[in-house]
Amino acid sequence: MKVIVDTSTLISLARIGELHRLVTMGKQLVVPELVYHEVVVEGEKRGIADATVIKGYFSKHSINRNFTYSGIKYAINMLFLSDRIYRII
Repeated sequence: MKVIVDTSTLISLARIGELHRLVTMGKQLVVPELVYHEVVVEGEKRGIADATVIKGYFSKHSINRNFTYSGIKYAINMLFLSDRIYRII
């Protein structure tokens, strides 16, 4: 089963120093590419420290970023797949 992580979850966990909790869940962790881009790429452009912390975390852990859906298509696909997904964070 998959655990899908969104932007606010990544930022919140980074700010309180709890990103390590993501890998301790024991499930397949998925961060959509759109979320990674928003948090890391855009965050680094704006000089946000959380972006660097999250980027470092991603470089140390194997996290699936192959979800490339965006907008409405992403939401519809998540609802369709929800019976196979453990939790959407």
